[in-house]
Amino acid sequence: MEQVLNDLRYAAKNVGDDDFRVVEDKRAAAAKVPPCMASGAVLTPKIPGRAELTLITNRLQTRGWKIDSTLEVELTALSSGKWDIMLGVGPVPTEIAAQAGNNKGGIGISITGVCKKLS
Repeated sequence: MEQVLNDLRYAAKNVGDDDFRVVEDKRAAAAKVPPCMASGAVLTPKIPGRAELTLITNRLQTRGWKIDSTLEVELTALSSGKWDIMLGVGPVPTEIAAQAGNNKGGIGISITGVCKKLS
């Protein structure tokens, strides 16, 4: 998981808010499995679009990530080994607008790996 997060920090550098936020899946922790799921966001002053998504995707490719699909203009899926990343761009959801400060948009990130119980 840490390598995946490092790749994402590298790919998202200077795209938006430098405070890349990640939340690990509490269900996995409760089930006593190693970190295998997380979600996060990079907040941006303006609503990002295809250019920002392409920049992050290209940077991830330099780190060995493979594009699985570009599902829509605002959504891309990538994989590397046992890890999958889903990236999506759009406006800040109204539920978190107060926490987003002056940021109007963001890049949502979902990370999924193989979840196995610890022996």
